[in-house]
Amino acid sequence: MAPHFSMAIHSHLAATYPLEPWAEHFDWPDPLFNEHMEIKDGRMIVSDRPGLGVTLSDQLRAWTVNTYEI
Repeated sequence: MAPHFSMAIHSHLAATYPLEPWAEHFDWPDPLFNEHMEIKDGRMIVSDRPGLGVTLSDQLRAWTVNTYEI
């Protein structure tokens, strides 16, 4: 298993797998969320915030509203 795309979302999944050797991290989704992945000594730190641990940014909200506005 090697989850990828938004590690703010997938880090919880990866943390439950006892043999998880790899996890991809891309910084381009960072503007979508108010919180960002913490990486220390080459390891991703799993958030202890409720739920997935992220909230949608105002930038994403504005893009979504403008994109789907009728």
